[in-house]
Parts: sequence; C-alpha cells; structure tokens
Amino acid sequence: MKKITSVLVLSMALFTTSVVAETKVDPSQLKSVSGRHKVYNSIVVDAPIDVVWNRIKDFHDFSWAPTLVKKTENVGTKDGTTVGAKRLLNGQFLDTMIAYNPADHRINYSIDSGPSPISNKEISNYVGDLHLLPITSEGKTYVEWTGSWVSDSSEAIPYMNSIYVSLLKDLAAQFKK
Repeated sequence: MKKITSVLVLSMALFTTSVVAETKVDPSQLKSVSGRHKVYNSIVVDAPIDVVWNRIKDFHDFSWAPTLVKKTENVGTKDGTTVGAKRLLNGQFLDTMIAYNPADHRINYSIDSGPSPISNKEISNYVGDLHLLPITSEGKTYVEWTGSWVSDSSEAIPYMNSIYVSLLKDLAAQFKK
C-alpha cells in the first residue's frame, strides 16, 4: 500500500508540475514590469513545422520578410546556423545569434545596436526568441516571437511589437494556399 501511495503522490506531483509548466500567463502583447519589458506575438502558418523551419533556419536569410527587411548583411565569418553569427538588418539592426536549437525549432538572438527607441542608450539586454511548434492535428505550425529587454522607458514596446507583427505576417504569407 505504501508503494502505491508513493506512486500516486509522485504521479500527482508530476501532473501538477506539468500543468504549471503548460499554463501561460495571458500573453498580452505588451508587458512591462519594473524596467523589464516584453513583447509577444504569434501566428499560425499553413505548413508543417519542418517546411517552415527550413525557410527561417538561416539567421542570415531574411528574404522571407520583404515588407521590413530590405537588406541583410553577414557580419563576420560565421554561417547562419552557428551561435555567434552576426547580421546587420537594413544597415541599422546589429544582431548576434546567442542560441540555435534545430531540434526545438528555436533561435535566440541579441540586438546589439539599433535605431531609437532600441539604441544602446535606450535599452539593454535585448533577447529575441523565435520558436516554432507543430500543430500536429492540422499539419500547420504555431510560430511565436518574443523580445525582452531592460529600459527605463516603454517607447520600444509598440515599436518592437509592430516589427514582430509585420515579420510574422510576411512569414505566414510565404505559405498561403
């Protein structure tokens, strides 16, 4: 009986932990808490995850986002799937890839410099997270893109939110049927 009770307690603990891990705070697009700011955007793309991943996996290739990104320059010698790769978008946004996980379909990067309101004088510790998740029942992909940073001002929130909305719309348009 003691063994069954222990298994039941362990199962309940695992279930509770799993539920907590799956529970998300309402990801309202605009968040700000004591100097830490965050934007969250998502979209459903009408293509399987591997197809979408193959389109966006190269950090140096933004050809899928023609609305905003007119020019991408590779900075340095690292390729677009190597941590430490750098890119310059539109001659203004210098980004560095800080994590790359093809198994998890995830790319993390920092924005090292950019125009106002995300210049080095206005924000610090910017981390972007582009993450793909499969919608297995439909053969589609859920794409979420977040950015977080530290700043005394909230001016960058609507600015970055509008950028991510536009990028995600461009990505989804690549796969419209």
